[in-house]
Amino acid sequence: MSHDMSKDQDRLYKLTNFTGSNGLAIVFQNRKPIFMTDNRYKLQSQQEINPDEFEIMDPSLSTEISEILTENKSSDQPYASVYIDGSLFPLSFTERIKKQLLKSGIKFEINIKEPLVDQVLQQHPDNQANQSNQPKIHGFELKNPGLTFEEKRMLALNHQISKKMGLDSIYVSSPEEVSWFLNMRATGINEYSPIINGFMVISKNHKTYLFVDKQSKQALEQTRLRLEGDIIEICDLGQFKDRITNLGLESIGIDRRSCSSGAYEVLNQSGIKSIKFFEESAALISFYAKLNAKLNADEKIHEHDCPQILDEIRQQLAGSSYLSNSFPMICGSGGNGAIIHYRAQDNHSRLLNKDESVLIDTGAQYIQGTTDTTRTLLFSNKKSSKYDNIREMYTRVLLGNLSLEKTQIPKGTYGYQIESIGRRHLWEVEKDFSHGIGHGVSHCGPVHEYPHYAYGKDKNSALALQENMIITNEPGYYLENQYGIRIENMLLIEKCENNHEFLKFKSLTLVPYSKNLIDMQLLDQSHKFWIKGYYSQILHEIEPILKRNNKLEALDYLHKETKEFI
Repeated sequence: MSHDMSKDQDRLYKLTNFTGSNGLAIVFQNRKPIFMTDNRYKLQSQQEINPDEFEIMDPSLSTEISEILTENKSSDQPYASVYIDGSLFPLSFTERIKKQLLKSGIKFEINIKEPLVDQVLQQHPDNQANQSNQPKIHGFELKNPGLTFEEKRMLALNHQISKKMGLDSIYVSSPEEVSWFLNMRATGINEYSPIINGFMVISKNHKTYLFVDKQSKQALEQTRLRLEGDIIEICDLGQFKDRITNLGLESIGIDRRSCSSGAYEVLNQSGIKSIKFFEESAALISFYAKLNAKLNADEKIHEHDCPQILDEIRQQLAGSSYLSNSFPMICGSGGNGAIIHYRAQDNHSRLLNKDESVLIDTGAQYIQGTTDTTRTLLFSNKKSSKYDNIREMYTRVLLGNLSLEKTQIPKGTYGYQIESIGRRHLWEVEKDFSHGIGHGVSHCGPVHEYPHYAYGKDKNSALALQENMIITNEPGYYLENQYGIRIENMLLIEKCENNHEFLKFKSLTLVPYSKNLIDMQLLDQSHKFWIKGYYSQILHEIEPILKRNNKLEALDYLHKETKEFI
């Protein structure tokens, strides 16, 4: 239903012990099962998955799933079949795989009602992990989402695709879009995304039917927020198949990528005006300042200590508008930073060391929106030659980040078309990184937003970059067992003032870069001027918040980090 879920719902984790957000397991009858992921999780999968139990495919080989299934069909089997849970994969995926397998004589079976994997994993210890949470529904005032449910419903039904196909109903398949339509969010259901788990069918001439899981239904029934009078009927998720066949709908649209025929592509302008992440930027600066002070005082801090330190600061600065993390913090010290989506474990995480870099990728859920920021930091100001390599590579990553943010693009440009801008300074020294340079970010929802996943390389699974989208800009570089570098800002896409056929980027992240890692000799005057303007904005917006909250340590850190450019 969603790419974010608690451990009791995470089938892949329970089957393989893999905690990343993208993976696939193929279980055979007569051979070792196969695990597949992408390059971001190559090292992580090797650490978390037992190689005696799973064959871990090399993600750099880009092997097609259908090829693996065909190759592993036994020669003594004239017929073979593949079983898949149809509720977990988009229609475009299942149709493509089915077509390829049928050519090889392999039957493709789709099951929704009773997935086999759920029967196998019934006794897993994490099945009770999320039952103590108390779900709560949060409703948005009109000024935040900008449109009412009824306005959004008509927007979807009157979309050009809906009209062209003559649709009178639309199946909304993703929980984040259901939450967006309803102008509601929910905490205590998913671990990191404050969304309602369910599907929805909206129509012109009938009620809207909302199919939700047990926790979401409980939260909706307890809330005092109205669901648009009698327009919406709440149903059990298990009733979906029976109810959908008896609604008397003439035609229903299903988006092969996601749903809702484009209504969810971008926030409207009134929603964007409410999105400011000043408290998050202030919290991050305060957090980095605290790490700097503690490490330079020789206090011990483990990687796994950092999420709690930052959470306390977020709660202090944002109060009730801070809901939760938007994903597990990535805090990788030294060589752990080279594991792109590293997750520190309580029982064996490394101590942070002021003399080695630390990569911290973190995000939060606020009523105002969702954040995602990465900084690579070095808390030692030594000028030793041992830092020459990491300073050069950090500065090249920074140049890629700045170059992309400064870029103006014509309307209709896709994210993959601007990837090279963020990589050019690494390519100059024959270096690169193995993940995309950015992704879409939702409004108080999944930190990786669909359907537009802005930097997708396939036009069938991505949308062109558009005004009011929020995306990330996160080039990096990773030297295995030594260090990892990533610099990530969230960007708002705006129209250019002088030519509305062109778009530009505005940073929503207001956090200084690491002074101790910048090689000033690699920056030209235009780069220094851009950073000066960025730092001036940070001081203008964030300094008053730090003063108001008496964050003297953070103020001192901010001034020291920015003074070379101001």
